Amino acid sequence: MNIDPGLLKSVWALLRQRASVHLWVFYYLMFSHIAPGIPFIDAKHFRVLARVLERAGRGEVRRLLICIPPRHGKSMLSSVVLPAWLLGIDPGAKIVC
Repeated sequence: MNIDPGLLKSVWALLRQRASVHLWVFYYLMFSHIAPGIPFIDAKHFRVLARVLERAGRGEVRRLLICIPPRHGKSMLSSVVLPAWLLGIDPGAKIVC
C-alpha cells in the first residue's frame, strides 16, 4: 500500500497540533516512549483524568484530589505526562512534582 507522503506529513502536523492542546492526545502519541514494551490501553478513566489535569494545567482547577486505585495510571499521567506536556507548551514553566 502506497501512502502519499504529503498526506502523511499533514496528518502528523495535525496530530502534533492537537497534542499541544489536548493532554490525552499527547499521552496517546508519547506512550510508546514513556512506557516502552507496554501495550497502550484506552480506558475511560484516563480520558477523564487527562481532561481534569488539562484544566489544572491551565489554572482553572486550583485543588485536585485524585482517588483512583493503585496501578491505574494516575502517577504516570499526573507526574510524568502532565509536566512534559506543560513544558512542551511553555519551556519556562515552573513545575514541582
